[in-house]
Amino acid sequence: MKETAKVYKVYQLSNPLMNTEWPAVLGDKFHKALSFEWATTTDFKEADIVVWDGVISPKSAALLSPLIEELKQNKVLLLVGESMTSLRNHPMVKLVSAEGLRYVELSGWGVLPEEVLGALEACHQKLTHV
Repeated sequence: MKETAKVYKVYQLSNPLMNTEWPAVLGDKFHKALSFEWATTTDFKEADIVVWDGVISPKSAALLSPLIEELKQNKVLLLVGESMTSLRNHPMVKLVSAEGLRYVELSGWGVLPEEVLGALEACHQKLTHV
C-alpha cells in the first residue's frame, strides 16, 4: 500500500493583504514548485504554518494570547516583518515577541510568489528539522 505524504497546512492569521498572493502561489505555475505538499486551511488548530504580521492590538490580545502559546508548541510562524518596523513605536499596539517561536520572516506585504514559496520552504525545513 502506497504511503500518503503529509500535506502541510497554512493558516493566515489577521493578514488579509497576503490573500492576494495565495491564488498565484496555488496556481498551476507555482503550486507544485515545492518539495512537499501544502494547502491553505481556515482551521488554526490543524495548521502547521501560520502567516501573521505579528501585530497585537488591545482588542485582539485576549484572543491571540492562547494562539501564540500554541504557536510555540508545534507550528512555525511565517512573519510578515514590515509591521515589526513600521509599528515598532506605535502606542496602541504590541508586536509579538519571537522568543520561543520558530519563525521565518518575509520582508514586507508586497512580496512575489517566488518569495512566498521560499518562505514556505524555510518553514518546512523548520518543521522537519526540529
